[in-house]
Amino acid sequence: MKSAQLIRFALVIAVSMAMLSACNPLDQINNILNPGAGTPIVTGVNPVQVPAGSNLTITGQNFVAPATVVLISDADTSVRTTLTVNSVGFSAIVAAVPLAQPLGRYRVRTTVNGQPTVDPGIQVIVPNTTPRILRFSTPTSSNTTQALLGERVTVTGENFGAVLANTTLTLELPQYAVAPALESVTPTQIVFTVPRNLQGNATHTVRVAVLGETRTGTASFNLLVRPDVPAATITNFDVSPLYNAGTALVTETTATLASVTGTNISTNPQDHRMQWLITTPLTPVISWSVSTATPPTATAIQFDAGATPLPLGSLAPFFIVNGRALQGTTIFVIARATVSNANPTSGLFNTQVTITGTNLQPASVLMGVSLAPAPWDGVSQTPTNAAGTNLTLSPTQITFRVPNVTPGTYELVLTLNGSVYRTTGQTFVVN
Repeated sequence: MKSAQLIRFALVIAVSMAMLSACNPLDQINNILNPGAGTPIVTGVNPVQVPAGSNLTITGQNFVAPATVVLISDADTSVRTTLTVNSVGFSAIVAAVPLAQPLGRYRVRTTVNGQPTVDPGIQVIVPNTTPRILRFSTPTSSNTTQALLGERVTVTGENFGAVLANTTLTLELPQYAVAPALESVTPTQIVFTVPRNLQGNATHTVRVAVLGETRTGTASFNLLVRPDVPAATITNFDVSPLYNAGTALVTETTATLASVTGTNISTNPQDHRMQWLITTPLTPVISWSVSTATPPTATAIQFDAGATPLPLGSLAPFFIVNGRALQGTTIFVIARATVSNANPTSGLFNTQVTITGTNLQPASVLMGVSLAPAPWDGVSQTPTNAAGTNLTLSPTQITFRVPNVTPGTYELVLTLNGSVYRTTGQTFVVN
């Protein structure tokens, strides 16, 4: 009687543990009641052609945890991949094939609880899953290599994936790579609308990637300017702030906006784009958006900076206005200089003064000091450069000598290549 009760109690525990498991309950009962009951035997795999990034199921019997699954390349037996085992049941082991698994034919080697399995030489093939673009079609053509900006395009091909969130399509030039929103995705078709703010009359590389794989499918595609968008004439470009430092134009990493002025500019924000480029080698770094607070007019567009600051160094602004590309003059980007102190605050001609602060030594432009009569309006009174050049210059300190000026109170003004940069907020009294 007591033995029967113990057996029933053991069965209840076994069934409960099986129900809590993600594996097959019957498999779990077998694992519990028959641990190591027999030699583990592999009878097959599913699927035989297993795409990289998917699961492989090894079927058989007498499987118990822990288990390992290794793929051994037929072409080179030294190339071995240990798979991540997701579950182990009495008759099935499920393991994940890595997304980066190379294409080819592999022998499957399985070990259960430290014991090699008996198998009849099971093999799997990791097939070519590279996305392949076969053709493009638009509402006016079933097979074309060009489309208008703003036109709906269907891309036909292979291995595009079946989940919208896992597929990316980009349209690329050296100046930018744009990923438009995808309308739909199937393993053989992608539907999207060409953004209107790309460069027209230019051949783009179309690149399709699935699940972020490094393997991608590419094709060339010519995007054309819409006939209803005329060309604009651009007369000026400005960044805020922008400093004319002798032969160089300078802005700061915290620049806030850029504006383009001209004539015949489209008032549709979707027709314009701004991209900052590193010029050597040509590399897109940051894009700015058309301002929502100040919509385009026929004579001006304003672009607002995003949350990411501009990188230090030489950058060129690249614009698309009405579907046509324009590249502006190279601008040198520096970190904003700040001054916290000047010592001493008064003295005679040729007195040595030390300014302390941050970012006082930008590359490629020479920062210096001038004196402007206080209060300085920034326009009508020309500052007087400090005598000679800087005696010392570091990121946190500038030491200079007071020039020969009329006694009085002066504002200390920072310069770039001798041109006015900004006031320091400090004054000096010349006795």
